[in-house]
Formats: sequence, C-alpha cells, structure tokens
Amino acid sequence: DALATVWERVDETVGMVADIANRNDARLLLVSDHGFGPVNRTFHSNDWLEREGFRVDDQGSLVDQMRTTYFPYLRRLGEAVVAVVPQLNDFAKSVGESIRKSPGENVDMDASIAFAPRQNLTCGMIYFCTEDPEDRSRVVEGLTELRGPDGTAIDATVYEPDDLYHGPNAELAPDLLFTLDDFECAVDPRPGTSGELFETGPPSPARSGGHRREGIFVCTGPDARAGNGDVTTLLDVAPTILFLQGEPIPEEMDGEPLFEAFDVPTTTADRVPLAELVETGEAIRRDDDDEVQQRLEDLGYI
Repeated sequence: DALATVWERVDETVGMVADIANRNDARLLLVSDHGFGPVNRTFHSNDWLEREGFRVDDQGSLVDQMRTTYFPYLRRLGEAVVAVVPQLNDFAKSVGESIRKSPGENVDMDASIAFAPRQNLTCGMIYFCTEDPEDRSRVVEGLTELRGPDGTAIDATVYEPDDLYHGPNAELAPDLLFTLDDFECAVDPRPGTSGELFETGPPSPARSGGHRREGIFVCTGPDARAGNGDVTTLLDVAPTILFLQGEPIPEEMDGEPLFEAFDVPTTTADRVPLAELVETGEAIRRDDDDEVQQRLEDLGYI
C-alpha cells in the first residue's frame, strides 16, 4: 500500500506539471535514465572466480580471515533487521563499511588471474591481474558456459570496454563487463552464505528489482509530434533540450537532437567546442561539490 501511495503521489505531481505546461504552451519531456525489472536470482562472481582457479585469496591476518569468513552472515542479519526497521539503514551501512573489505583488497594479485570489484550488483565487472590474452579468453569462455544449479544454460553477455565506451577516460572502465539473463540475475561480488554460486532471489530483500537498458522518453507540447515507437538513446536527451532552447551543443557531447520528435524549421544544430561554452581552470568549483559527491556515494554511484 505504501508503494502504491508513493506512485499515486508521483502521478498526481506529473499531472500538475503537465497542466501547467499545457496552460503555458510549453514543452514537457518525461525521461527515465533507465528501465526497471525483477531480479530472480543472484550469482556470486568472486566465488565463481575462486572455484575456477582464477582468483586466489590473500589470507592476511587472522582478523582479516575472520572478517572475510563471517561478514556475509553479519550482512544477512543486518539486511533482515533493516527490512523490518528501514530507519536503521544508514547506521547498518556505516557499520558494514567500517568492518568489511572491498573484494579487491584481499586478493593475492601475484597468484590471481582476475577478481571482481565492489559494484552496484546490476551487471558483473572483472579486472585482470595478468596481461596474458589466453587468461582473458578462459574467463570469457567460462562466463559464456555458465549453467544454473539445475544444469540449464545461463544467458551471459560479455562486453569488452571498447564495446561500450569511448573517449579519453575509456581506459578507466573494467577489463570485462557482463550481464546474466538480461539483468534478471544480479551479480554480487560478495561471498555467498549457502555455498552455491547461484542463489534464488535478489542479493537482499531491498533489491528485488534492478535496472534495465530500456527506459522511456515521452514529450508533449505545441510542436510535439505523435510518436511511433522509434528507439532512441539516453545520449540524445541533452542535445535535444539544448537544441529546443536555442543553445549550442558541445562538439564533445555524444548523441543527436531528436528532430523527428518535434515540428521544427531546421534539422541542423550548432556544434561548438566545450571550451568556448564553459569556464575552465583550477579555481572553478561549485559551492556544493562535497555535498553532491556525498549524495552520489550514498546512492551507490561512487
């Protein structure tokens, strides 16, 4: 009931904004940065890497060993408590961050071939400790041959960084990314508690759903055209808004204006180098930089 009430409030708010836009002959764009869908099971990526001999634990101190062994059970207990008392979420998160280690921190880099870092659980990420292309091929082959507990094949899609990213910072991307069962299977680098690589259900009760590639783009206004189900990308949204506002579009910005979505007199847009549009230099800083970074960290984006 609480969730339904939230969405009813959202719907009412969108209706109010749409009425205001209509009265003022203004354009209104409704855009989602991703879609959403169910998560039916969870794959423990570091457990798989260890079982296949690709990852070797750095045993460390006795305290580190106990932390690695028992933290998954403490996490499960914490998640059960937070499910009943959501107000304790921030406290539980801070306690967890103070005692756990990142999956990349207790890896024997010399003996390992690959490991999975901390991530947002939507897709899998892998970093390699070697530069041997045969090692890379073995990991990719292993992922594409994954099978569930009942022996059925898992739909694994593996991406090289070049498949998804380009630009001066593309080298910062993980060495491999992969999705399982079109995102219906979450990828958790943390150790499981059942001894199985695949567990039924999401990583935690609070994560019963996950992101999808397919979102929405809806527009209305005096010059908006009726849609026909055309597929666009999130990258086209920012150039479209700049174009509709009569502003130049940075040459470095990916995506193109969605000319076909509106009755507009031109289908060309001005492209200008970003350096001509913004101030640059060490002294340029927003007053709320620290606050924004903390907010992004709280949301799991950083």
